[in-house]
Amino acid sequence: MLEIRSKTSFIILIMSLTLVMLICTSLLSAFSCAAASDNEVLPRLNSLRTPPALLADTKLNVVNKSVELTFNDNESWREVISGILVDGTALDGEKYSVSIGKIIIDRSIFRTSKDYKITVKANGYADAGITQTIGLLCIMGDGVRENTVFTRAELEAMPQVRTVFSATNDFPMDFPVAAEGIPLQALLDHAGITADARLITFMGTDGYWSDFTLEELLQRKRYVFPGRTEVEPLIALKRMERSDDYNDMDTADTPVLCLGQRAATEQTVLTFVKLLQTITVTSDPLQRWEPPVARIIDPLSGKKVETAGGEVSPGTQVFLSGNVKTKIYYTTDGSEPDLDSRIFNLHGCGPMAGQDEPIVIEADTRVKAKAVWPGKLDSETAVFDFTVPEKPGSEPELAITGGVFGLNKEPSGSGLTFADIEDSWAKEDIQVLARRGLITGRSSAAYEPESKITRAEFTVLLVRALGLQEKVLAEGQFTDVAAADWYSGSIAGAMAQNIVCGYKGGIFQPEGCITREEMAVMLGRARYLVGKENYLSVAEQEGILAKFKDKDKISSWARQEIALIVEAGIVEGTAAGEFAPQSELDRAQTAAVLKRFLSYAGLIAD
Repeated sequence: MLEIRSKTSFIILIMSLTLVMLICTSLLSAFSCAAASDNEVLPRLNSLRTPPALLADTKLNVVNKSVELTFNDNESWREVISGILVDGTALDGEKYSVSIGKIIIDRSIFRTSKDYKITVKANGYADAGITQTIGLLCIMGDGVRENTVFTRAELEAMPQVRTVFSATNDFPMDFPVAAEGIPLQALLDHAGITADARLITFMGTDGYWSDFTLEELLQRKRYVFPGRTEVEPLIALKRMERSDDYNDMDTADTPVLCLGQRAATEQTVLTFVKLLQTITVTSDPLQRWEPPVARIIDPLSGKKVETAGGEVSPGTQVFLSGNVKTKIYYTTDGSEPDLDSRIFNLHGCGPMAGQDEPIVIEADTRVKAKAVWPGKLDSETAVFDFTVPEKPGSEPELAITGGVFGLNKEPSGSGLTFADIEDSWAKEDIQVLARRGLITGRSSAAYEPESKITRAEFTVLLVRALGLQEKVLAEGQFTDVAAADWYSGSIAGAMAQNIVCGYKGGIFQPEGCITREEMAVMLGRARYLVGKENYLSVAEQEGILAKFKDKDKISSWARQEIALIVEAGIVEGTAAGEFAPQSELDRAQTAAVLKRFLSYAGLIAD
């Protein structure tokens, strides 16, 4: 019985093994058929085709530029590309394109200078990958030995220089720019600037550009004003406009070309190229700006007509014009115009844009003018001689500096006084100006010498004292000054001569009391109008201000002008040995400084 059971178990085991083998054979046959049907995509299990090798873009691979990857064309691979990832993020289909032998990825993907990991996926193929380095700045052109691309990391690893630049925009308005970066010359040396390089172009990612001749940018001295401190052009990786505090700097809009001024009034802000991407150095021949032309108002048609000079009537207005890019520097005393001369087309933007102050011819006058702007040589000097016939039987009228001023130098009356100035230290100054009609009292009997004076009142007094023409204030130029306000014409006239400019946010604060340093800046700027030097060296400036115990409290934007008028004896310190820059000016002090300024300028006798 035991033997029979053993034989039976053996037979069952053999039958079970046979069944298992049959099932496995069937499964293998089915799998082989399925694999054969998918042979067009996968030739065999767990085996992917090898994609073509990708080559990185080496043509100006900088931020905000599209990237062109290349490969030995493989049509089978190209047609089954299913997606592209950059740093692990899948791109939308419209952000890339695939064509024979190349893949182009949109510029919007590459906004930062760094290494990007690019992966191309295709059905049935292993992933194709490449690392694309994106630079920040490229120096190129036939004026350098080698086209050179710098990444931000490479630039940041270079020695950094900090500078607070002075800058003037075409409003015009002066303000500081704190900056940190690499000297331009160091980058050009790295790229190997050649001896025949002549022209250099800076272009930002937004398409804005500035041209310079190498001579004007790198060989002519540039400064920070006030103080006339020499500085070199900088490619800033950090900066902040309207601040002299390095702690305010950030990387927004960098790199930025920053440069000093050749003269205190040079309008350099328009040449500060932001988001700088390329510096192109060439040996192209230099060109010269066309000289300005002069126009006068035709008395018959009332239109401006071009003139070469000649005999004109007294009061004839002369307008200068040239290439819209240029600034026109001119003189009316026969001297050669330079960057310290007056600018005819002073306002390039803002409400005063295009409202150029004409040259008024009251006597025989030689006008000399030249057009200046970076990128070309200064124009040849244009000369216009105007003659004014004398009226028969009349004596020449007194005129001051080219017809800008119309101040009556002689007293219009005598004995004019106020009851409340008998004990005032400024009594004599008040009386002198009152007799000339330059100042008035709060009433016919009271001057109120200790009352504070507002910014609007001081502006009116200075414009009146200088005999400046009042202007029409553009609507909305200042949110707190209406065109109908009694002082608006004087504010507009002072702005036209760059004596005042207002505060940030488009306000003037006409009813605010004027401080001693604000007064000093206005008088310091007015020096230019009366033909006085308008800058001091740093050593001279610091030497003059050293006598004040509170010299460190003087604002940076006011130091130059305060030093100028202190040197001229127009303003003195307090009895405590301080300048008191933030102290408010009273009406007695106002009369004193105006009297001293007019005497210093030779506009009234001492």
